[in-house]
Amino acid sequence: MFVLHSYGGEVFARQALLSALSIKARKPEATVTVYTNRPSFFTPYGIDTRPVTKAEIAWMQAPLGYKHGVKIGLLLRHALENPPGTPIVYIDSDTYFRGGEAELGDRPFVMHNLDGIVGEEFYPRLNRFLIEQRAAIEASPYAGLATGYQMFNSGLLGFRVTPETIRFLHDAKIASDWLCVRLPAQYDWMEQIALGWLAQQRFGVVADPMGFEHYWGCNTEVAALLSKKSLEEIQAIAKDTAAFDTLLKEAEALRNDFWHKITTLRKKRWNRSLFRRLLIRKARKLRD
Repeated sequence: MFVLHSYGGEVFARQALLSALSIKARKPEATVTVYTNRPSFFTPYGIDTRPVTKAEIAWMQAPLGYKHGVKIGLLLRHALENPPGTPIVYIDSDTYFRGGEAELGDRPFVMHNLDGIVGEEFYPRLNRFLIEQRAAIEASPYAGLATGYQMFNSGLLGFRVTPETIRFLHDAKIASDWLCVRLPAQYDWMEQIALGWLAQQRFGVVADPMGFEHYWGCNTEVAALLSKKSLEEIQAIAKDTAAFDTLLKEAEALRNDFWHKITTLRKKRWNRSLFRRLLIRKARKLRD
């Protein structure tokens, strides 16, 4: 039922392991599947794994190398490999399950939370694009995508396998690619824009974190802290919400640390800026 992905080095695997173990600690009967290039890292803990190859990742990130495109691609693969009616709850690896039922029920589509309404105060780059490119959008398959729509967070996605949701995921990948080429400066949230907008048109979206905390604002710091802990300590944090709260406090303190800001965070901002410039150049060539 629960699906995560972790591709790359151990620093990413440790976050996914914490998330998966937090689910198993409170719902031991739950099936947790991780799509990963490091299956041996997860299998000792009773976590189901599915292999992911470099070629698959490249296809899912095409045409611009957009990393979050992997989320849609893996969900489409998982839906196609499971029978109709199967409930799927996808969660990002920077999450922690605090407890609760975490059941879809009869809700057709669930996302983690409502981030806000797209406008000049919220997602301003996207807002200006929607205004400036209104004619092109209306002539596209995404007519109706306009400023003022609700932006839902895609750190959690819940749905059941049906022909409609499979078609939806296929169309969301195409929409994400279309947006990437036309608005590469806002590349961070293209999959969220595509998933959230299309889901609202086809199913309606229910905002519900389902017991998961999505700590995206300090995931760099949590990853750094987890890299210094033993696997036994990570297991202990997964079982103890108080220990997780302590981890978040330590991450917040690290985020405000002067040296962390001028080293790790500055490097992160530089890498993101460089990647954004490369995406803009690639997108311009595709448009031309």
